[in-house]
Amino acid sequence: MGKVQTKNIDKNERYKIIGDFYEIVTNLRTKNEVIGFFMGLLTPSEALMFARRIQ
Repeated sequence: MGKVQTKNIDKNERYKIIGDFYEIVTNLRTKNEVIGFFMGLLTPSEALMFARRIQ
């Protein structure tokens, strides 16, 4: 997937996209659902970088 430059996306569209992402994440109910979601979304390297970032 290519990089996204936020300046090229309308402010309202950015809020909608991010809001949709948050909505999906908050609807995950179990740890296994969360694991499955992020395993499908992130590469192992990305998952490690993400985990380190929020540590």
